Amino acid sequence: MKITELKLRRRDYWLSLQAVEREENGPSFMVETTTTDEEEPVLDYRVLCFSYEDYLVIDWTKAFPGPNPLNLIASRLQDQDLTDLQKEHGIISFKTKGVRDRATYLVTINTVRS
Repeated sequence: MKITELKLRRRDYWLSLQAVEREENGPSFMVETTTTDEEEPVLDYRVLCFSYEDYLVIDWTKAFPGPNPLNLIASRLQDQDLTDLQKEHGIISFKTKGVRDRATYLVTINTVRS
């Protein structure tokens, strides 16, 4: 699937963010200490999202509740930034690389929950 096929309208959506792969001994901005048998926490945000042509825009500056995760993933994404982009039953999910901590994040945008 491509971003142009999403046709995501400009509005607030619930977005979940979870680190699924992390570079060994790499820095973690989500938790203080991470062991191999602990699952990374899921962060939920109400955030303005929309797709425009071949861009997926996530406006982190207006995320609720804060703190805004500006240092986790980018706010403007293109097809080359995403892997496993899927849309099923109003749930958009994809994986993308982190901005500063070299982790891979699973992002889920719920277009059904209001």
